[in-house]
Amino acid sequence: MADRIVVLGGGGFGGMYAARALRKRLGKSVRVELIHADNYFVFQPLLPEVGAGSITPGQAVSPLRFLLRGVFVRKAQIDSVDFERRIVTVFQGIQRRPTEMRYDHLVIALGQGVDLSRTPGLEEHALKMKTLEDARRLREHVIEQLEHAQVSQVPATKRGALTFTP
Repeated sequence: MADRIVVLGGGGFGGMYAARALRKRLGKSVRVELIHADNYFVFQPLLPEVGAGSITPGQAVSPLRFLLRGVFVRKAQIDSVDFERRIVTVFQGIQRRPTEMRYDHLVIALGQGVDLSRTPGLEEHALKMKTLEDARRLREHVIEQLEHAQVSQVPATKRGALTFTP
């Protein structure tokens, strides 16, 4: 049986390009499997355009199975990695049962999270721009502020609703 290379994280550039390069370089001599909670790749530079409404969310994403032909894409939530046993435990499917997966080689490309805790007040007041949901939330917030400013009779409230900081 061919070696199994498991790539954790594929919604970002690192995981997606790692899986693609491994498939291209090693061909069918190995099984390349990518695990990610979403089955699509988000082109994050386009998220501000989604938030602004210039493009639709579908124009900022591509299906991983389309981008990674020959790579087995598993839509699952990563739970844990047992490095000694070479096992990744994931939750997948409708019933969300834990599934153990064996690997011969492991690529960890989970990307990075957003940490706003270092600046006081940022966590409570800032809007992130890392996911499609973040772009949707930004668009919804801007529209809500514009509608609030339209009906407000108080100049300071109107000015506050129309003030945005990039």
